[in-house]
Amino acid sequence: MENKKEKFGAWKKTTSKGEVIEFTINGQKYSMWNNKFKTQEKQPDFTIYLNDYKPNAEQKKEYNNLNKQEAEDLPF
Repeated sequence: MENKKEKFGAWKKTTSKGEVIEFTINGQKYSMWNNKFKTQEKQPDFTIYLNDYKPNAEQKKEYNNLNKQEAEDLPF
């Protein structure tokens, strides 16, 4: 039986807040930042955050869809 390994890619960006590495695993986006607050050797070099940022246009579309759905659910 062959054991197939999954591959994931990552992209390095430079932002006004510093360098960030962004990647997606199983459809979920993550951002990995350098740990600027590291004071001890046992602390991690990087901090990984769930990236749930949505551009304004996408947020507005999602908001409008919720409002339409709520209006359809009204009893009158």
